[in-house]
Amino acid sequence: MRDKLVYRHRRLTDDKVFYIGMGTERRSKDKDGRSNHWKSTVNKYGRYVEIVADRLTVAEALELEAFLIEEYGLSNLCNHTTGGEHYKHSEKSKFEMQVKSPNAREIIDKLRNKCYSSLSQACEELGFKRTTVLNQLSGNANRAKWNNLYYID
Repeated sequence: MRDKLVYRHRRLTDDKVFYIGMGTERRSKDKDGRSNHWKSTVNKYGRYVEIVADRLTVAEALELEAFLIEEYGLSNLCNHTTGGEHYKHSEKSKFEMQVKSPNAREIIDKLRNKCYSSLSQACEELGFKRTTVLNQLSGNANRAKWNNLYYID
């Protein structure tokens, strides 16, 4: 069943990633069942959720979670474990996970008829924060004033 996702929690103040997790969309937004370190980080800096990849199997989600924790470094995160039940990553799976990253995907702006090679480029050229662009890409109409950005699949 492809019902899992991998997410990052970022600080609102500076976009720094402080937690990597896997599970459901509900869990990605949940504040209960978090460590004191996580809670103090959120209380001090605020947070937003960034979905890295969705529609994953449990094995895929665990593997991506472990890969991202390894990439950021456990000591730089609020995570207590290396995640993913200690999966080993092949070079092929590392490449595939990087491709699934929102920053590695191309984005089209249908209003301006322009393509961006990455999330970072779209943010920079449009002058928007990551949260604004991610809300538009996710179709979150409650927070985005307009929706004209789409991932190119």
